[in-house]
Amino acid sequence: MDISSAFSKYASRKQLRRFAASLSLQADEPGSLASLLCLDRMRLRQAIKDSFKNSQECAVLQATIEEWMEHGPPKEIVQDVAVPGSEETTHVAPASPLTRPKTAPPQCCVECHARTPYVFKLLDCRLCASCERSKAKYTLMTLAVARSLHGLSESDLRGTRSMWLGDKCIFLRSDVENRANQTHGTCGAEVAALQKEASREWKQNSFSTDARGKTQKWKEWNSVTYQKKQSMRKQDCSDTAFDCMNLSGLVYAD
Repeated sequence: MDISSAFSKYASRKQLRRFAASLSLQADEPGSLASLLCLDRMRLRQAIKDSFKNSQECAVLQATIEEWMEHGPPKEIVQDVAVPGSEETTHVAPASPLTRPKTAPPQCCVECHARTPYVFKLLDCRLCASCERSKAKYTLMTLAVARSLHGLSESDLRGTRSMWLGDKCIFLRSDVENRANQTHGTCGAEVAALQKEASREWKQNSFSTDARGKTQKWKEWNSVTYQKKQSMRKQDCSDTAFDCMNLSGLVYAD
């Protein structure tokens, strides 16, 4: 199944092609849906945000893709592919979620069963560096990214499994997403929370109160200085998100 056909009811073919191109995929290429569902969720979310301007459209598409990544595409998406010149058909099975292999031997990676001197601290299991990079369930996220992507504060994440890496507090991405669902309830509510925070910031920076207590319009938003500050802030956020891709929860054990 290709991306354009699978998501035709959620967006136009042109939008889906632009979205797929941002992920180095071909929207109309057979099998592109399977490739999409294997990508990192953080990368997908950023691509959706960049490709679709309508917030409701973004939320629905993001929720759909993440559900398919977790449980596989729905049955109506899985079609019979006819073989030319034959009446036989090949049934394409839905993608199944990743499952952990049987118990690994002592001091061996729980995924590939190869010997490894490392322990993945947040899940307290043996893991090799290769499997940590290739398995989405070991993806980590910093507090800064959790705040910018999900609108979660430090108090919202209290009690969630975490560890310190230098001066950064990091969490399992899956734990952050579960806490976001508990806090906001739905993707739409999460988007609304992010919009509310953006609105609050805009009001805070758009008005000021003078010494007499009178509220006045503040022109900082249109100043060159403010625009430079915003540009630097976006660069910092981009660097923070990029840093998450290089985070590792492995700790040397023996």
